[in-house]
Parts: sequence; structure tokens; C-alpha cells
Amino acid sequence: MKLQRKLCKIICEVITVDKKKILEKAQKESDDEGLQNARNKGRAWGVVAFTAVYVIITIFNFVKDNPNNIPSLFFMAYLAAESIPEFIFTKKKIFLFTSICAGIAAILNLIHYMTGA
Repeated sequence: MKLQRKLCKIICEVITVDKKKILEKAQKESDDEGLQNARNKGRAWGVVAFTAVYVIITIFNFVKDNPNNIPSLFFMAYLAAESIPEFIFTKKKIFLFTSICAGIAAILNLIHYMTGA
């Protein structure tokens, strides 16, 4: 019995110490899951808004016969930059392909805009 009590006391102390360490670590971290979730939702809504504005401007420029270099440049640069971390994280080749193609499209739009061709 005494051995069981001592063992139980030791285990309880270890659990208490681990809880304290975990709590201290969580308090030191500046971001909590709620804030990260809010940021991720905000980014998702930002992507939707950015894409919607791009589509509207592209249609307007097509109807008015205006060049679309600048909006396409911004959209392609964004798409290229967003695809790089996704490729690094998932190792899916489609993200690498998207990043390369969008990067080339952004560079070509920039050149076309700067040369006025």
C-alpha cells in the first residue's frame, strides 16, 4: 500500500509539472488558435475579393478595349507567390507548375506594359 501511495504521489507530481509546463508554453505563445483561424478566414475572403475585382476589371477592359496588363500582372504575381509555399508544403507538382506559369505570365505582362507593345 505504501508503495502504491508513493508511486501515485510521484505520478501526480509529474502530471502537475507537465500541466504547468504546457500552460507556461501556451501563455508564452502570442498567437492563439482563434486568432489564427480569424486570419485564415480573412485571407480566404481577401482572395475571393481580389479575384472578383480582377474579373470585373478584366471584363470592363475587354468591353472598353483597354489593355489589361496591370491587373493581369498583379493577379499572376499573386498566384505565383501563393503557389510556392503550397508546393513546398505539399510537394504537389501542380503548385510548382502553377507558380512557374504564373510567374512567367507576370513577367511577360510587366514587359508588355513597360514597352507599350
